[in-house]
Amino acid sequence: HRYYTRRRHHKQSEREKYHQMRTTYKNVPLVAKFRLLRASTAYRGGGLGFENARPKPRTVSTPKTAIECKKKSGFASEILNKTREKVQNTVNGREENGFQNRKALKPGTVTKMRKVYEDTLKPHYAETGVLPPYNDAKYQFARTPDEIEGMRKAGLLAAEVLDYAESLCKPGVTTEEIDEKVHLMIIDAGAYPSPLNYGEFPKSVCTSLNECICHGIPTPDETLLDGDIINVDVTVYLNGYHGDTSRTIRVGKVSEQVETLCRVTEDALEAAIKIVKPGVPLRRIGATIHEIADKHKFGVVDKFVGHGVGKEFHSGPTIRHHRNNDPGTIEAGMTFTIEPMLTIGGTRDIMWKDGWTSVTADGKWTAQCEHTLLVTDTGCEIMTLSPAKKALGDHLIRGAR
Repeated sequence: HRYYTRRRHHKQSEREKYHQMRTTYKNVPLVAKFRLLRASTAYRGGGLGFENARPKPRTVSTPKTAIECKKKSGFASEILNKTREKVQNTVNGREENGFQNRKALKPGTVTKMRKVYEDTLKPHYAETGVLPPYNDAKYQFARTPDEIEGMRKAGLLAAEVLDYAESLCKPGVTTEEIDEKVHLMIIDAGAYPSPLNYGEFPKSVCTSLNECICHGIPTPDETLLDGDIINVDVTVYLNGYHGDTSRTIRVGKVSEQVETLCRVTEDALEAAIKIVKPGVPLRRIGATIHEIADKHKFGVVDKFVGHGVGKEFHSGPTIRHHRNNDPGTIEAGMTFTIEPMLTIGGTRDIMWKDGWTSVTADGKWTAQCEHTLLVTDTGCEIMTLSPAKKALGDHLIRGAR
């Protein structure tokens, strides 16, 4: 009776310790958790003999990352220490020094919103910061000469601003400096930077560096390095019309893999633009982009989409860049963007607490490019063609190489 009573109490005590360790190890990677549990006396139990029935006393603490065992050496202790270091040096759930030997992006200090001239024509959200509702069923059209001319002027200014932003992207420059100079160029041209206070977005341009998929917020803490890539997304509101464009810019000399990513993303946008004409199903745009990405084994981000643009910043139709079964066909006079986002690794993202910045969960880099299109009777007109690249005889979509 004494034997079985001691065994019963011992087993109950070991079960409690086992469940305590499972709860404490909840933030530790699965492989390390399994090895640590296997190596611990609480998992193995006390054995069948009376000599191990009463566990030896040990010191236990419960920090956020893992339990501190009294054991000072051995395989389990080594894994424990490495796991603790890894968890402490992670950002967004991954190691700090990751892809391309770059540190993981971290939220920086966001400075105050910049001001615009009092007489500048502003969109309705400029003062309130209220995010307008997105209506997928509401398409935007430019059919009259005045509407078409308004879209052309807004698109041309957006393209000129993007060319200027590309010239600023050098090693040592901060994204805050890019935002400051782009802001001045836009307001001096009599326009309003569309992202500013859109849903309380704090800056005038989006700067998405390396693993940032989109909507990166410029900060003075984010400095460009040789070999980086940065997507600069420019939208201007000029005379009542929005012009929206972006491209991924190479900072200095990038690696061959990263260059391929940028080139394929640009090729995908070009191929998608070529099929745009009245009567074509909207879903063919996504199928065309996805097919090109698959050939090069790149991922296609499905969380963010192209959209209608014109008098409103965002509206229908929703332009998905992956294979889909969405209804709807392209109509003459439609104005919308195509803006594929391709990744070297997985497409799952992590959204920062700012509610805007989206980064890849695995830390692999991503590229994006975008144009605003006007559908004509026979095809489409790219409203945001780069005048600088056209003058140089360079490709009209690709970034500098």
